[in-house]
Amino acid sequence: MSLCRALQLSAEEDLNIMAVIHQPRYEIFTMFTYVLLLGKGGRTVYLGPTRFSHPYFEFLGFKCPEHVNPADWMMDIIAGNEKIVGSNEKFDPKQLFEDWVNIGVPFTEKAAENNKPPKGNIKDYTDENGNVKLDFALGDEDTSSSESSSDDDSSNSDIQLKEKKKEGKRSKKYKISPKELRRAKDGRERKTPGFARQFTIFFTRSLVQQSRDLKGFIIDMVLVYIVGFFLGVLNQDSPFIGPPPDYVINLCPDYLKETCAGPQQETIGIITSVTILAIALTGGMSSLKIFGPERVNYWREASTGINTIAYFLGKDLSSLVGTVIHPLIFLTIFYPFLNPRGSLGQYYGVLLLIQYTATGIGMAVSTLFPPSVSQLAAIVVLLVFSMVSGFGPPLKEMEKMVFFNIFHFIDLLRYGQEALFCIELEQYKDIYDLTTTYDKYGYDPGRISLDLFILFIIGVYFRIVAYFFLRVVNRDKQK
Repeated sequence: MSLCRALQLSAEEDLNIMAVIHQPRYEIFTMFTYVLLLGKGGRTVYLGPTRFSHPYFEFLGFKCPEHVNPADWMMDIIAGNEKIVGSNEKFDPKQLFEDWVNIGVPFTEKAAENNKPPKGNIKDYTDENGNVKLDFALGDEDTSSSESSSDDDSSNSDIQLKEKKKEGKRSKKYKISPKELRRAKDGRERKTPGFARQFTIFFTRSLVQQSRDLKGFIIDMVLVYIVGFFLGVLNQDSPFIGPPPDYVINLCPDYLKETCAGPQQETIGIITSVTILAIALTGGMSSLKIFGPERVNYWREASTGINTIAYFLGKDLSSLVGTVIHPLIFLTIFYPFLNPRGSLGQYYGVLLLIQYTATGIGMAVSTLFPPSVSQLAAIVVLLVFSMVSGFGPPLKEMEKMVFFNIFHFIDLLRYGQEALFCIELEQYKDIYDLTTTYDKYGYDPGRISLDLFILFIIGVYFRIVAYFFLRVVNRDKQK
């Protein structure tokens, strides 16, 4: 109350004050000179002097019950929780948008012009055929205004009298012209920013949101660092020992020669498999926050006609900050402990694409499932991809299973596993004969570049899927 009084005093000194307020006390509500009431989708329901808002809704046929805050009553009308007097049908609040265009604007113009609201209600201006002719006549000051309808409440009457006096003093300074009222009819005539402008707005807003959730970002980084630490420490003494020399293999019985020709200690497969799964899980989990918590905000903004592609691309591009940093944080501790033969750049390139693709999966999951089950759904999806990635059972055996072979086309872990495995194993080609090792898993070192390209394509594919789910799921709430 004291804050609103201070703002009111500032307004009297020719300072424009704008405020967003929800369910105010009636004393506070009447302190505002003008009020803008918005319905679903941000469309105008009323714009004009505050003291004419109550009479306007009564003019439409509503009646404020006794001992009810008129401000709350108007919110109930906008929400569709009130009925028109004499009607048993449920009122559709969307009708308020058309009422404002066809009835509200001329009503407010007439009231502002004469400092009195028109008398009666809409039924008095409707003929037998249902046609409305707004030939307004002025009501008496004491009976037309909603503020004066509660004469039994002396405190409200005093407040209303003070408000009318203040309105009279400020009317010349702040009076909304009929031209301005027509311009603000219902929002359908507004000029919507173009694609580039909307993209910039959504991208910047998303970056600001991430900066405000710095604590959550740091927690994500710490968790990635911990995973890298344990994977590096637990596997630091796990060297790869290739096949023995040919003369040793020839000493083996025929039924054991294939086994003897394999590596004596093969640790690269399990290390790369677990590493890629760890990056995919951490990346997928962190990406659930990109769209999941904003579902309600997106529905509201989509109903106003925003460019959904600009919205999606703005959010997606802003998420690249985490996509780039996550694998780097992981490798700062994982790489020194493991000390692999593949270069840091090679490892970072593969893990970056895994992170990018897993982020796309997280986006798709968060736009399809509600937040309550999205984490479990993302984990299940990534674990299934891990089981059919081609390490156990080997890729050449998985390709014989027609049903599971379908997953290979979109399995990020299958391509990431092959790329990272071959990058590391190729460092031993001058020491060992790696033919049997490659044959065992069905991997081909000549496909490393293709694997990385396919990883990128899969990341783009899941982003397209995420956008599709964003537009299709809960479509009724975006109208």
